Amino acid sequence: MLWGKNIYRLSCISSGMSLFSNLMYISFIYSISAKNSDSDAQGLVHPIRDPRLLSGVRPGITSSQGTSLQGSYYLRNSYLRHNLKENQTGVPLFLTISVTDTNSCSPIENALVELWGANNHGLYSGFSKSGSPSSDCSSWLRGAMETDSEGLAKFETLYPGQEENRSLHLYAIIRTDWYEHSKNQTVDSDSSHNAAAIVQIFFPDSLNHQVLNRTDYKITGRQFVKNKQDFIFSSGQGVLKAKAELPKSSICGGVQAHVQISVDAHASQNITVTESPYQCKTNCKAYQNTTEQTTTISATSKHKPHFIPLAVIFFASTYVFYG
Repeated sequence: MLWGKNIYRLSCISSGMSLFSNLMYISFIYSISAKNSDSDAQGLVHPIRDPRLLSGVRPGITSSQGTSLQGSYYLRNSYLRHNLKENQTGVPLFLTISVTDTNSCSPIENALVELWGANNHGLYSGFSKSGSPSSDCSSWLRGAMETDSEGLAKFETLYPGQEENRSLHLYAIIRTDWYEHSKNQTVDSDSSHNAAAIVQIFFPDSLNHQVLNRTDYKITGRQFVKNKQDFIFSSGQGVLKAKAELPKSSICGGVQAHVQISVDAHASQNITVTESPYQCKTNCKAYQNTTEQTTTISATSKHKPHFIPLAVIFFASTYVFYG
C-alpha cells in the first residue's frame, strides 16, 4: 500500500514537473514573441486593420514612372488630417478620392491617401525658401487620410496654383500598407517605403482658366497651360481626371471634385517612394520621425501578445505539488 502511494506521489510530481515545464515553455515562447513584436513595431501604432491590405513588402521594386509622377516636392511623414489649408488662401477645394479594388470593384477600407499641391502662387510647402536642403519647415496643403468603409478619403484643401510650364494639378500617393507615428500624428514613411499607386490629378481647362483669372492666382510671366500641353497629362500614365462642379453662386464658394482610382488590394506594393533631396533637414519636427524618436515609443497591445507572468507559473506549480 505504501509502495502504491509513493508511485502515486511520483506520478503527481512527474505530472507537476511536466506542467511546470510546459508553462515555462509557453511563457518563453510568448516572451520571445512579444520581444520580436516590439522590435518590429517600434513606434508603429497604426497596424492595417483590414487583412486584405497587408503586403509585407520591404522595400520593393522601383517603378519607372514613380519618380516623374511623384515630382520634386514630396515630403515624407505627412500629417494625418483632412483639412490641409492652414494659413493659405485661395479657392476652396472639396476633393473626394475613391479607392477601389481592381479585381472586385469593391471599395477598399483603410487605404492611405497622401495629397499635396501648390498654393495660389505656385509654391509648395517645405520648398518655398531658397537653399539645398530647404530651411522651410511649413506643411500647408499637405496631408494624408485613410479611406472609410466606402473607400472614400475626403479632403478640404485649396484649388492648386500654377507650377511653371504645367497645367494645374495635385499629387496623390495611395498606400495599402502603412503605419502611423504616434508622437506627432504623421504617416511613418520610414516603415512605408512603397506605394500601390502614384498619380497626378487634373481639372477641366475651363475651370482652371476661371481660377487663374483671379487676382490672387495670377503669376507674372506665366502663360496658361492647357491639359493637353502638359507632358504628364499627355502621357496618359498615372493621370486622374477630376469631375468638378462649380457652386451655383460664385467660385469663391469652392469647388466640389471627385476622382476614382483602382488598385490591386491583394498585390504587393511595388512603387518606391523617394525622398526629395531638397527636403528640410533641420528643426522640422513634422517630417523627422528619426530612429531615436521611434524607439522611445512602445508598440500598442495590437502588436504584442500578452505573456504569462512567472508568478502565475510559480503558484500554479506550487498548487500541483502540494495542492
